[in-house]
Amino acid sequence: RTKDRLSDASILNATVAWSCSGSGTCQTGDAVTVTTTVPYTFVFIGPVLSLFSSGFGARTINLTSTATLRTE
Repeated sequence: RTKDRLSDASILNATVAWSCSGSGTCQTGDAVTVTTTVPYTFVFIGPVLSLFSSGFGARTINLTSTATLRTE
């Protein structure tokens, strides 16, 4: 479902990984952790912001989110 929602939002370069807390087969009641990572490119502008970077230009960082839920 995570990949479907990312596709709906036109985010095509995301990485989605998941794992189960149980035996790895995701039985009912096991905790499932889903981690989504998306590279994000932004541009520093202005002299004040350039003090916090090596200057002007585009930078890329990875935005990561993790959610844990129980399987039904």
